[in-house]
Amino acid sequence: EVVKIHRVGGEPLEVEFEYKYLTRKELAVLQDDWNKATKEMIEKWTKAEDAERSLEEMSEDEITHNVKQLKDIVVGWNFSDEFNDENIRALVEATLHTTDSIVKAYYEAYAKAKVGN
Repeated sequence: EVVKIHRVGGEPLEVEFEYKYLTRKELAVLQDDWNKATKEMIEKWTKAEDAERSLEEMSEDEITHNVKQLKDIVVGWNFSDEFNDENIRALVEATLHTTDSIVKAYYEAYAKAKVGN
């Protein structure tokens, strides 16, 4: 599935991602896991004792979550850089909505496959 990766000050890159196949049940479990992790992050960020957390610390939490999301669904890409943990993290850190675009494309591909069957 081709995903447009937006870059600050440049034209979007069209990158092809290869996704893991998940059954509907596996996808539901994965989504539950992501929702739980998001809820825990928000609760952590809004606790009174964590009110002094920096934006940098909050960004780190979100980046870590986004890396996990991509590792959960992506098995490869056509970037010249190798598909590995370090480069996944570099991609997530590059722009704010990269993970959202990749996850959205995954769900769209999944929906197309479902309709096609």
